[in-house]
Amino acid sequence: LSPAGIVIFDCWHGPGVLNDKPKPQYKVFKVKNILIHRFKTPTLDENNNIVRVQHDFLIEDSKKNTIISSFREIHLMRYFFYPEIEYFLQTSGLNLLSHGPLGFPLGHSSSSSWETYYNPQKT
Repeated sequence: LSPAGIVIFDCWHGPGVLNDKPKPQYKVFKVKNILIHRFKTPTLDENNNIVRVQHDFLIEDSKKNTIISSFREIHLMRYFFYPEIEYFLQTSGLNLLSHGPLGFPLGHSSSSSWETYYNPQKT
C-alpha cells in the first residue's frame, strides 16, 4: 500500500455472530431441469472465534428424478472483534478512518450486525 493509501475490507463481526448464533440453512437453486440443493451446517467454536460451515450439495435432474452428483465443502470462517482489528491495523502502520455494518446506509456496527467493513489508511 502506498503512503497515505486507503483500503477497505469486510469481515464477520464477533458481537453479531455471538448475539445471533449461526443456524443450519437449506436452499435450492434451479437452472432449467437441474436442482442444486445446498445444506449449510454451522458449528460455532467460541474459544477460537471460528465458525466451521459444512456445505453439502446435492445435484438433481428434476426431469429424470435422479441424483447427478453430491459433494461437500468445509469453510472455516473467522469472526473478529473491534479491539483485534484495531491492534492489527496499528501494528501494520494503518490508521482506521471509518468502520460500520456492511450495507447501506453506512452506520455503526452493533451487536446485531454480522458483517462489518473497515476503512484504514497507511500512516
